[in-house]
Amino acid sequence: MTRAAAALLAAVALAACKPGEDGKLPLEIAPAHIDAVNGLVPVDWRPHVVFELGTVADTRGRPNETFRLALPRGWKPAYMTGSLQPGDADEFGRSAALGGAAISMRVTSNCNGECRPKDWAAEVDRVFYQKFTNGTAVGKVVKDDKQPTGRTLVFERAAGAEAGMPAEVNILVTWWKRGGNQHFICEAKLEAAAVALAPAFEAACARVSAE
Repeated sequence: MTRAAAALLAAVALAACKPGEDGKLPLEIAPAHIDAVNGLVPVDWRPHVVFELGTVADTRGRPNETFRLALPRGWKPAYMTGSLQPGDADEFGRSAALGGAAISMRVTSNCNGECRPKDWAAEVDRVFYQKFTNGTAVGKVVKDDKQPTGRTLVFERAAGAEAGMPAEVNILVTWWKRGGNQHFICEAKLEAAAVALAPAFEAACARVSAE
């Protein structure tokens, strides 16, 4: 990541998700935030990846939620609830327009069983993060930012680290309200040349509105 991109990502992080008193998140996703996310897209990728304000619906049966955030234009729902993939993605999530790379993004919430107050830092660590931090995954943690009501992790696997496997970046952003009944997650998985988009996807996940 360039120094300029790192500075821009840090600025976006300052406006990251902070649950309100009702357990929801800020409703305003300002145009300046969308511009900041697009500013993190490498120049060579800008003809192919443009972020805009979009919505992701989660209708699994608990109170339905709609998430608003910066999303890549033209993406379509994927198999998992709350997941998106490029509009031309094949059954494996690979996009010819993006050089055959597999890219996906997901936004959702979960109670991890009964919906009641829990130690969400411990819950999300067990469910999402330990597989990347316990030493069993091939690759390295390049960022693990733990906050009182949220956590952001970026995990990289270099090309060839596993036989025949391309480079890969996993981005996990979780957040919750103290005493809340659920946690939220925004995650992205990028591979091959598309790993260059990681700062933009991290920034997109840094500010989400749950409605």
